[in-house]
Amino acid sequence: MSALDTISATTNPSVGSVDRNKSTVYGKTAAETAEDKLSKDYDNFLLMLTTQLQNQDPTEPLDTNQMTAQLAQLSAVEQQISTNKNLEKLVSLYSSSQATSVVGYIGKEVEAPGGQAELKNGKAQFAYEIPGGADKVTVTVTNAAGQAVYSTSAPTGAGKNVFTWDGSNSFNGQQYNAGVFGFAVTAVDSKGTVLSGAKSYTVGKVDAVDTLPDKEPVLRIGNIRLPVSSVTSVGDSGPQSVVLAQ
Repeated sequence: MSALDTISATTNPSVGSVDRNKSTVYGKTAAETAEDKLSKDYDNFLLMLTTQLQNQDPTEPLDTNQMTAQLAQLSAVEQQISTNKNLEKLVSLYSSSQATSVVGYIGKEVEAPGGQAELKNGKAQFAYEIPGGADKVTVTVTNAAGQAVYSTSAPTGAGKNVFTWDGSNSFNGQQYNAGVFGFAVTAVDSKGTVLSGAKSYTVGKVDAVDTLPDKEPVLRIGNIRLPVSSVTSVGDSGPQSVVLAQ
């Protein structure tokens, strides 16, 4: 058995890899931990190699090619760990830069594909987009349990529209004042065929931004969470509401 075989854990690729979920161990990064282990294993390798040389059979000396290959393997692991240390630094710098950049979303009105709106002070707003050729458009609001609490006809003009809901239940007259509600839009043509391409959007002002290591920043609009990558529009003022049949 070669000296390097006894320290095979050092050459395990997982040692030199960056674990994005557990990038630190007791205050050290994965690369730093691997580097410490490599240093100890390197010392053990040299000690064992020296012992082998001292006790080798003169008639069958150690293969110098094998020793060279083992040293090359340790050197390769060392280079991999060094590369991962630099990658960890780049990831850290990118995360810091990303966190700084998304702070600019706070106070901005954003829009993203989705089906949620938060009712505040008896008012909730969301947007929808429908294709051309719609003869009838219906907007439906649902509660947390998925039950329809409001339904109304909406303008059929192609393009994007904004819907403002006053929190009333169109089925039993109940009035809601707060909460996160779902919404959906359905468009049909003159034959009653449902048109594909109808889209709904979550809109609102960003109150805060959540940033976690190795995670995509999340924008908070009240109690609604939106991944920053889902945002399709950013502005300084909210969308203009259209008048809908009540």
